[in-house]
Amino acid sequence: DTIDGQVHLALKNVEVKADEPTLVRVHVTNVFGDLLRSSREESRSWSLTSSLKRIGDDGGVLVLLGKTESPEELLAKVNFYQQQDEGKSPRATNNWRGTSRTVGVGSQILSALNVSKMRLLSSQKKYHSLAGFGLEVVDYVDE
Repeated sequence: DTIDGQVHLALKNVEVKADEPTLVRVHVTNVFGDLLRSSREESRSWSLTSSLKRIGDDGGVLVLLGKTESPEELLAKVNFYQQQDEGKSPRATNNWRGTSRTVGVGSQILSALNVSKMRLLSSQKKYHSLAGFGLEVVDYVDE
């Protein structure tokens, strides 16, 4: 990614046909959830592990969007968890506001892979900008 300096990965195990729906997951990486398998703050409808299994079983495309967390962000999260464990009510430290950017980057990657119609591994959400990339969600697949 020439703007953010992140590395994004796309994994696919099917031949993508633009006129047929493709099972898709766009996943923003998270050190605690993905690497350390923490179940805290599970706001995602699909974990990385569940996404990999489903796409491995049924075929599809998994886009992993890189998001390098700074040492300060990681330490703030550890301190947040520690305060929770001590019974305190800490203030959330999540200052990241990249949702529109990640949708755009993920959409560009999917478009480059010839994805058009998607069965999206996600809870139902409104994505207003997808049509501009030639993408259409035909189904949301809940875990």
